[in-house]
Amino acid sequence: MQPPMEMNGGMGNAFAAQMLASGQGEGEGEAFGEAFGEGEGYGVGDGAPTTGGGDAGAPVAGVPTDASADPADAVAGGAAALSAGATAIQHSTDVGDPDAQAFDRTDVGVGEGVRFWTNEVTPTGTWSSTGGTGVMDDGAYKWTAPATLGKVTITYTKDGVASSIDMMVYTPLYITSSGHSGPANPIPAQNVGAGMQIPLTFGPTFVSFGNVEWLEDPGPASTTHYWAAQDQSLLYHTPTTEWLSMGNDNKGVTDRADYNWYGPPYGTETSFWIWSIPNRWRIAGSGAGTPFWWSTQVMTLTPSGAATVTKFNETASRSTGA
Repeated sequence: MQPPMEMNGGMGNAFAAQMLASGQGEGEGEAFGEAFGEGEGYGVGDGAPTTGGGDAGAPVAGVPTDASADPADAVAGGAAALSAGATAIQHSTDVGDPDAQAFDRTDVGVGEGVRFWTNEVTPTGTWSSTGGTGVMDDGAYKWTAPATLGKVTITYTKDGVASSIDMMVYTPLYITSSGHSGPANPIPAQNVGAGMQIPLTFGPTFVSFGNVEWLEDPGPASTTHYWAAQDQSLLYHTPTTEWLSMGNDNKGVTDRADYNWYGPPYGTETSFWIWSIPNRWRIAGSGAGTPFWWSTQVMTLTPSGAATVTKFNETASRSTGA
């Protein structure tokens, strides 16, 4: 008898309201309205991610979508509104966003890079920001967005006159999927199990998370019937410990969801083996990460050996011997 193998991990590489309205994804996101000074907070699901898995709640009104705004409006109120002596600021993100490939946007993901400059032949002013980090690079102000949700103001000051532009910084808020492929590893015909590979998308997709990494947390299983009678240590969720890049297009991760178990018998009732999985993000290479989404993986087994695995609204099934 071979030992059972649980295989779950990740393999390297609209907004929340739209996603939730279409029934995509699962879990609970962060309430983050106050970061932008909104009168009523807005977020994904039921609020701060503290209680575990489950389907996301209904869309919440009031979500700002600045990706389509005129970039000129962010330059000290637009070029026409510049005060006497103020200097027009121009900017470009390092990469385009997944939705529109825009470089002149004022919405950015945590850790995104943006360059700011003026059209002065010899710039003599100074740059500053209310968050993130910035350095001078070949005459431009090279800024990296902070690891926090909220508004950051970039300011250029010359001869005592300040010009500024506001940037809205977003953290990862949700995960969606759009189809799946077969299991990464074949399941022996005499064993029970099913599996799939799921390409993931991290949202919102009007910003890029190219400098952000993803990881799942390990944890115990919830089980019924046949699964409840097994050694629970063998059913523990043990994902990869390697942080994986979300990618510039926010599609840098393909998740594996599968299981491979002994041959029969499998009891007399349909049995469930369930993981509620916290998903974390972090700026590449820094820290333990922040939970932002809960996914649920369900392994189902019938007395006849029909196996099903479900995750991120994707399902794969297999019969013993197939």
